[in-house]
Amino acid sequence: MILFKSKIEIKPYKTKKPGIDTNIEITKNTASWAKKNNFDFLGFYEVQCGMRAFMAAWKLKEMPTHLCQYIIRGDRAIVIALDFETIFKNEVELTTSNTKDSIFYPTPPGWYSQSFSMYCFDELYRMHMEAEEYLITKGGAQLEKSIIDFEEFFVSYLKKEKSYQWKHWYWIFFLLYFYFVRRNKWHNKTIQQQHELGMIQLPNEMFIT
Repeated sequence: MILFKSKIEIKPYKTKKPGIDTNIEITKNTASWAKKNNFDFLGFYEVQCGMRAFMAAWKLKEMPTHLCQYIIRGDRAIVIALDFETIFKNEVELTTSNTKDSIFYPTPPGWYSQSFSMYCFDELYRMHMEAEEYLITKGGAQLEKSIIDFEEFFVSYLKKEKSYQWKHWYWIFFLLYFYFVRRNKWHNKTIQQQHELGMIQLPNEMFIT
């Protein structure tokens, strides 16, 4: 998620302190939950996209759903975010996050986001799966079946997001609205609630299924 032009890069994370790396230590609970719920570990990554972040990623067996945990270290605090992401055909995507910063920036049509004030893996995953089912049954979305390279997908995702924001550059003039109003308005609302309130259109309503 980007405000200004910046380098976009993802590469394997190389720890400088094997066995005592705090980034990797933080992901242990996530890794344990992922293993119990049929997610395969993909790797640790270093992500550059306006800021530098550590990321751990997993993929649900035989499904186009990823679990990503991000760790961003600032001068005074550490931000830890968790995302579930599902890829559908025709560039339709769904993200469920535990931070409302995930719904701060404008995104392309067909990209659906929901965020909740919780860090319970089971609850967040349940909300994600319910939104996925809603997009399929009510929105006509179809899960992506082709094999997807995670690193290529992730970079492509960030580039599309960046391109859309630059194409609609004027949103920056409404930055305070997006941060203080939109973020809070959309937070803790499911995809179904967003649709019923007229905040979003489903894929079949935009003729992109």
